[in-house]
Amino acid sequence: MNRWQVPALLLVVFGMVVAGQAVASTHGGATEYSLYVAGSGDPGPDAPDDAVLAYGNLSERGQQLFDRALADADNASVVYGEGSAPPDFEYRGDHLSMGHGYYFVEKSGTYYQVYATYDRWGFFDALGVAVPVLIGAAFAGVGAWAYRRENAVAPAVVVAVVATLVVLNAAGAFHWFADVWRTASVVGGACLVVGAAAWLAISRLQRGESG
Repeated sequence: MNRWQVPALLLVVFGMVVAGQAVASTHGGATEYSLYVAGSGDPGPDAPDDAVLAYGNLSERGQQLFDRALADADNASVVYGEGSAPPDFEYRGDHLSMGHGYYFVEKSGTYYQVYATYDRWGFFDALGVAVPVLIGAAFAGVGAWAYRRENAVAPAVVVAVVATLVVLNAAGAFHWFADVWRTASVVGGACLVVGAAAWLAISRLQRGESG
């Protein structure tokens, strides 16, 4: 392996990581169960008994997820798979009501409103995984092609464009303009300039070495 094959090999690895991360994020297509703590409140005298739960009566798993949600910045805790969901709550996808996806949990004298919901794997979830998998496969394919041809230009351009997108995202470029087309023009233009610069630089280096 010569040095011009190194960028291609890195691109193959990067593509495999992107695709692998996307597949791993599916959790095997398991149903997502969430506990969300909306804050403190008063259940009132008319609340059904099964809608008001004492923290001490929750299962160990239920206490863990409740505490995790209470400490979380988004006030939520998520687990995957029916076996991981605490049995203390009835989880609902919609139509929540007192005792059916909507509860009050009393802890240390404070009543917390808790929502227990589930989200099953669906078409848009699959689409959200398919896109990065295809992108990762495309990266790996370009890298494999470039590796066989000992061509560093293609992987260098791809890496340069991806790096540009990462930097622009970190700089908040995707929110600079309210107009989507103006944002796309700025981001696309920056990627085009950086990609062209990488193509010219690597092409000259490779031609100079071969000459």
